[in-house]
Amino acid sequence: MRRAILPLGAIVLFTLAGCAGEPGGVEVPEGYENLPSCAGESLTVEVLAGRGEPCDLAGSSLTLPNGRGVVIGEVGVTRGIGDASDVEYTVVNWGVPGVGVYEVEGSELVQTWGSTDEAERLMLEAAEVGGIRVPGE
Repeated sequence: MRRAILPLGAIVLFTLAGCAGEPGGVEVPEGYENLPSCAGESLTVEVLAGRGEPCDLAGSSLTLPNGRGVVIGEVGVTRGIGDASDVEYTVVNWGVPGVGVYEVEGSELVQTWGSTDEAERLMLEAAEVGGIRVPGE
């Protein structure tokens, strides 16, 4: 089964399994089906780099810069976390490339984090597809 990720613009939790035919999505790279689990880790976005490869971080906890925590979803699951401010975070488990996070304020990308460079690149691609303004683009 192929999966695609569509970026979020609101506080939402949903799975995009089976949406590979959706125009404008970012596809989850193949090979995630065979990843061993490394669930149970407790991470912050600042130490995310270099973690989760070559295992699946689904079920691990991730603390965002605003102090809120989120449990990393299964491969292909996108989680959007917002609060009373205009700042939102999107967390995606990309499978083989790992986990990516981006921070958006208003409609502009503020920062990205990833457990690998590829996960971070996929987050930038998802932001662009979602119409989020990426500085320098």
